[in-house]
Amino acid sequence: MSEENLEELINKMEESVHIESQAKKRMPDFRRLALGLRDDIDKNMLSLLVNDETPTGTVNGSNTAFTLANTPKSGTLKVYVNGQRMQSGSGNDYTLSGVTITFTTAPPTNSVILCDYQK
Repeated sequence: MSEENLEELINKMEESVHIESQAKKRMPDFRRLALGLRDDIDKNMLSLLVNDETPTGTVNGSNTAFTLANTPKSGTLKVYVNGQRMQSGSGNDYTLSGVTITFTTAPPTNSVILCDYQK
């Protein structure tokens, strides 16, 4: 190996070491950025989740229509009456149209209705 080639190889190695050193110094910044983005995503996801919402409507044994505060994302609504999960869709316990839940049979007087969904 010529002296010229050896010098070029040494320069490239030194440059490589310098780049690696700079990358290691920057790594905490990238980690902090990645963790910050993950926290933002987690917070945004949590803001989209609604748990234990009591829909508005009179629970008097004859009323079948109840209203949610938000329109649930398709397929995410879970409705519970007195702790029992209801089944959705035509021919089941309730249907959903926009923000309106319509029960096939009115929940009994003083029932507790709770809903979980994603906005």
